[in-house]
Amino acid sequence: LLPEPERDASGYRRYGANDVIDLIKIRTLAEAGVPLARIRDLRSADDASFQQAVEQIDDELTERIRGLRATQDRLRRLADGRLGPLPEDVGSHLEQLARWGFTQAWVDLQRDLWILAFATHPDHAIT
Repeated sequence: LLPEPERDASGYRRYGANDVIDLIKIRTLAEAGVPLARIRDLRSADDASFQQAVEQIDDELTERIRGLRATQDRLRRLADGRLGPLPEDVGSHLEQLARWGFTQAWVDLQRDLWILAFATHPDHAIT
């Protein structure tokens, strides 16, 4: 991705400050999970397009971090022996339904629907 510079008289490649800046950009984008082909395209993008792409990458990274934090939380609950199929607030909601007088069959149905939602669409089953 970074073009090879000319060699000096002693045969060494001479990289300049702009090359280092480009390398930092490439490395930062790669560490963010951006495919090399997209990085190549971004290197030739105008400033506005580059800025828009970086904002989109940041949004995608934020979503990945949110997912990783949720996974980390489930892992910690698993280690503590507290891992159930539903988040605590859903469990509290189901308990509240019972206190409000809903039948146990209704509460069980709601629980099963929440379990199905979290099992099939964990990123969208937000409480």
